[in-house]
Amino acid sequence: MIDTTLLVALGGGAGITLLLRESVSVVASLRNGISAREGKRRVDIVQQRDEAILRADREEQRADDEANKRRTLLEYVSKLRRRLIENGIEPDEPPDLGTTIRKPINPPKE
Repeated sequence: MIDTTLLVALGGGAGITLLLRESVSVVASLRNGISAREGKRRVDIVQQRDEAILRADREEQRADDEANKRRTLLEYVSKLRRRLIENGIEPDEPPDLGTTIRKPINPPKE
């Protein structure tokens, strides 16, 4: 026959095992929940970084295009000025660009 103290000891050991297993399960699920939120946050941060890099690249390309257009226009103006001088015409002083260039109605957003 089985001794009652042995049965009590086995039952208590099984109960403690179940308690420990459930405690570990709760801690693991809490930890995974926090990790899942942090993972989503990390994905959001990476996505925001990628979008910011893309915007910066576009802005850099726009600035390069504008600078190339400006240099081309300056070269053309220089050629016209030289032609005027070669034909004996003294070019006028350039206009004040601060008053002649219209300000944009909707300035670009930053």
